[in-house]
Amino acid sequence: MATQQGTMALVFGVPNADITLGGQSLVGAIIVSGLTFTPTAKEVRTEDEGGGTVNITTYDFGSEASLTVIPRGSTAANAITANGYFPTIGARCTVVNAASVATFTDSQYSAASSGREYRVKSASKAFSPTDKAVWNLTIERLDSITSMAALS
Repeated sequence: MATQQGTMALVFGVPNADITLGGQSLVGAIIVSGLTFTPTAKEVRTEDEGGGTVNITTYDFGSEASLTVIPRGSTAANAITANGYFPTIGARCTVVNAASVATFTDSQYSAASSGREYRVKSASKAFSPTDKAVWNLTIERLDSITSMAALS
């Protein structure tokens, strides 16, 4: 456990959250080793006759998160990744605050109870004979869509 000395506390680590992808709970099956979170929106600029901006309309708010993920293990709890599971584009992704928070949570990225819903926007994986397997996932959510479940 880290201790603080001095007057400035710095945040280290990735927000602690449980992730379900495409109906597969990945609790214990992955380590999220990096996260980049970006709020998103569209905008329209209105210009006057001289080309100067007189108005900006911002709409379609949402967010995008890029995750660096390390799949792990072969036990019953994480057999899905050991057996080659990999998320598909468009798969529903739910990010819930972890039950036992060892570090910290981020309310823009995850939420308690039912969590925040995203969809997989892009996914890639890399393998190396000298390093661990790594997934790079980009997930997105739009504030105007409450459920990312696929329509049937």
